[in-house]
Amino acid sequence: MNAPTPQTLRFAGRLEVDLAARQVRLDGTPVAMTRTEYELTAYLAARPGQVVVRALLAEQAWGHVEDPDAVTGHIRRIRAHLAPLTTISTLLGVCYRWDLPLEAGR
Repeated sequence: MNAPTPQTLRFAGRLEVDLAARQVRLDGTPVAMTRTEYELTAYLAARPGQVVVRALLAEQAWGHVEDPDAVTGHIRRIRAHLAPLTTISTLLGVCYRWDLPLEAGR
């Protein structure tokens, strides 16, 4: 049996990804995101430190592997939404990793 996942993921004392409300907040203020941006943010944030290839992110966002390169533009906009926090690294030009550690006890 899997352990229940937290409904709100918290990072760096400033960023919250509320899975139940499908909302991202930075410093308590809701961040306006498209559905796709939210889906990618939630997927990566739920896997801090894990390397994820673009094709898998495309499948998570659209339910099928569309053009994996389309993920790049969405990642760029997510980074802009969440600046000044450094949240997502690009690895080898084809993978992404959520870099903020999940806060303990949350």
